Amino acid sequence: MSKEKAPFQYLPMTIVSKAMTAFEKIQVAQMNDQATFETPENIEKRAKALLKKIFGDDAQFALHFADVIDDDLHPRFAIDNMALTFMLGATPDDDCFHLSFLSAKPVRPIRSLAGVGMAMLDAMDIIDEHFLNHELGTEDE
Repeated sequence: MSKEKAPFQYLPMTIVSKAMTAFEKIQVAQMNDQATFETPENIEKRAKALLKKIFGDDAQFALHFADVIDDDLHPRFAIDNMALTFMLGATPDDDCFHLSFLSAKPVRPIRSLAGVGMAMLDAMDIIDEHFLNHELGTEDE
């Protein structure tokens, strides 16, 4: 009877430690190179860059809610009846928006125009479910 080795088991929190170390390297590099990591100006710049990436030339139609909501870490924009809240990632590739449409707030992160479409479908499903529950009298009060 041959003895099979059990698969290697990571020590608890080893992967968490690796993730924290990877993020620390990015954070230190950004702080040293740009001195702009997580400043309101840098966050807004990254948010606008992501708007441009998603919407192209149509990004010019996005309205920034700078005066309405005082949250420098999560700038909010409105475009075509959608509200978009910026979520800062560890890198610009990790940045995303969260969508709100007619009070529906799907949790899907948005990084592309197709992602906007997918989040809109999620929002419509949330809205449909709300109205169905209302018609059936099963909505939470």
